Amino acid sequence: MKSPTLPMLVLVTTLYSCQQTATPPDNSASPSATTTGVVREVVGKELQNRTCVPGIQVGPIIASSTEADIVRIFGEKNVVRQELREQQEDIEPQSVSIVFEDKPDQLLIRWATGLAYKQIASVYISGDGATWRTPEGIGIGSTLDDLVRTNGRDFDFYGLEWDNSGMSSSWKGGQINKNLIVYLVANNPDAIFAKGGPIGDKIYSSSLPLSKEAKLEVGGILIKF
Repeated sequence: MKSPTLPMLVLVTTLYSCQQTATPPDNSASPSATTTGVVREVVGKELQNRTCVPGIQVGPIIASSTEADIVRIFGEKNVVRQELREQQEDIEPQSVSIVFEDKPDQLLIRWATGLAYKQIASVYISGDGATWRTPEGIGIGSTLDDLVRTNGRDFDFYGLEWDNSGMSSSWKGGQINKNLIVYLVANNPDAIFAKGGPIGDKIYSSSLPLSKEAKLEVGGILIKF
């Protein structure tokens, strides 16, 4: 499959904060091994959290998470900084942080303008085999039928093979969270190119026969905060 171009953390933070700032008993004893074990267990569970709730969380990452928080969660070796440059030369490059670089569960974190590494704008997921999912099960590889069923109705998306290729444009008042954007890819390109299917800078409906014939599925997910 071709990828498109392009509030559990509170508990963990609180546990670490309490461990570091709690007033020690009269005998000045350090935190017990049992307490430390509990903290490590909670952190370990959070690292396995792959639930995405648009506008609220991507696993253990929440809206208020800074890059420093993310490094504490995933480890310094799993978080790198990069600059994302747009095709237009007059647009300033954007600061991004990448978690699990070049792995299926890679996250590309965009930061709000003027608040780099302090305020998350969005998180992008596109790795083949990524395990991140919404509570309803939407993730990489979800089909057009999966999306329509979850949304409770058809939705609109942009045509393929341009800058916003396959990007959802409106959930039409359905059940899918408006802070979730998906990027569709075609598993049957003939329905796109040979038969004049959904292509280019136009808006199409998921109800179109050629949309179904193209065997569209999710190749990218953008979670907005």
